[in-house]
Amino acid sequence: MRLLTATLIVLFLAPCAAFAQEEGVPVGVTYGVFRPLSSSTKNNFGKSWNRIGIGRVDTSVPSDWKPTFGLISLNADGPGSATLFGVNWGLVRALSPGSSGVRPYVGVHAGPVYADVSSAALGVDTTTVALNGGASLGLVLGKIVFVEARYDAFTKVGGVDFTGFSWEAGVRLFNLKF
Repeated sequence: MRLLTATLIVLFLAPCAAFAQEEGVPVGVTYGVFRPLSSSTKNNFGKSWNRIGIGRVDTSVPSDWKPTFGLISLNADGPGSATLFGVNWGLVRALSPGSSGVRPYVGVHAGPVYADVSSAALGVDTTTVALNGGASLGLVLGKIVFVEARYDAFTKVGGVDFTGFSWEAGVRLFNLKF
């Protein structure tokens, strides 16, 4: 587990150097709610899960596609338990030009996910690496806050479909400089 955690942290931080500019890479945290689409998944793991993230939070929202990255953690404790921890890389861009106080944006993302899933009802008890990909639509509010809706598709883990929607809010904390 320590090796996996160290590997994921390195994979997350490595792109920072490539994305860094004079002002650095804007880093922030997010918190939200994840809702799986599958009724079987909802019944066995719960209808609403915590979604916590850390990653690039570029509140300037570029007018051209720009690389982004982040770590996500989805946790469910219903009759079964599931933890999905992933590293995502993607692209983001503004939907409208300008620098008003509210700026809409769109993004796409993909990456590996460490999955630890256990459900007696489904006969699943597995730890594996799956894949995640999806799209997001959000609003930057002011200079440091954003809200976002995300669709996440996952490869099945032990026959369980974790595809779903998230609503989250985030805040930029600092710029990471190299």
